[in-house]
Amino acid sequence: MSRRVTILGFFVAAIAPGWLLAVEDPLAPLRLEAHGLASFGYLRSWRNDWLGETKEGTTEFWEAGVNAVARPADHLRIGAQVFARDLGRYDNGKVQLDWAYADWRHNDLIGVQVGRFKLPVGLYGEALDVDAGRASILLPPSVYALRTRDLFISANGGKVYGFSPTAGGLAYQLYLGSKDFDEDLGFGTYFKELGLGTDIDEISASAIFGGMIHWTPNDEIGFRLSFADVHGFAVVGSTPDAGLRTTFAADDYIHGVSSVVWEGPQSTWAAEYVRIYGRGTSTIEPLGLVVPFQDDFEGGYVSATWHLRPWLDLYAAGELNFRDPDDRSDDYSYTAVLATAFMPRPNWSFKAEFRNAWGTLGVSSTDEPDGADGIWQILALKTTLDFCW
Repeated sequence: MSRRVTILGFFVAAIAPGWLLAVEDPLAPLRLEAHGLASFGYLRSWRNDWLGETKEGTTEFWEAGVNAVARPADHLRIGAQVFARDLGRYDNGKVQLDWAYADWRHNDLIGVQVGRFKLPVGLYGEALDVDAGRASILLPPSVYALRTRDLFISANGGKVYGFSPTAGGLAYQLYLGSKDFDEDLGFGTYFKELGLGTDIDEISASAIFGGMIHWTPNDEIGFRLSFADVHGFAVVGSTPDAGLRTTFAADDYIHGVSSVVWEGPQSTWAAEYVRIYGRGTSTIEPLGLVVPFQDDFEGGYVSATWHLRPWLDLYAAGELNFRDPDDRSDDYSYTAVLATAFMPRPNWSFKAEFRNAWGTLGVSSTDEPDGADGIWQILALKTTLDFCW
């Protein structure tokens, strides 16, 4: 029932701005644009549960969001988005404020955003919820973490950005801010799975900073470098039944992505490589036990999308993930992906995706406590309806 109420609420919120605009256009001076989305899906896996109980199939796979952008004055843009999703065991339909910022753009070379701004992680980090912008259902998890969407979706603070036509085209973003975490969203669930406790009491970061540079030497190819550093990162978990309290702390958690994309008239090719660097400790009280932590995750993918018809896309990709780049035979996953997107209307899509994985990296011990199978498969189905005014 709660899921239905949440989706209905988003549907009403998506329709309401359009209705207001139709009644004598009361918001015309704001030059308001509104957009909403609702998607419903199905996940089924074989041999391993993934993101929850999926070996028998699950419909706990949906998203809904509403955003609005106003342009009350020249050079000024104000916007916000609320979003909710259910991804198996993660998020469970809890509504969150994705982004809400004021944007002042002086000219192409410089603009400023303040508030809760999107983070430019990889090629698609600022468009995670734009389902119509890709043929696949799932973005490659190595670069765009499914479980922890809340980590790199946005930050609170300020961003400077701009574009220069030098040498074809050069875009940049630099930002500095802080992070607010909801312990009930995906990141909190993820830390429970890592064993920090049955309850996650606090997730905090003193600062987050980073940037992006994107060079387009011509109209078809683009190169991008992006990075983010979560500084002063801390997670506090507890297990009341055992009387334990665990504090994880890391001075810096660095996430770097290098990307290339080629967009032709009939196909789009993309490749990205990610490297994560983290060092920290977990302190377990009252035992006084201090356990060192090290994260050197490495991953990447190569993908191709063929635009067969205006209403039909075909997608194929290969993904690689390694827990330890110095020992790639230890904990890894290789995944072959095939997907297709059928769009009977520009704002309505049906998608199907099949993933065959070799290796157990990405399978939680919560899903498979007795050990994961080394070869496993995933089927995802999804339909999405977009509203725009």
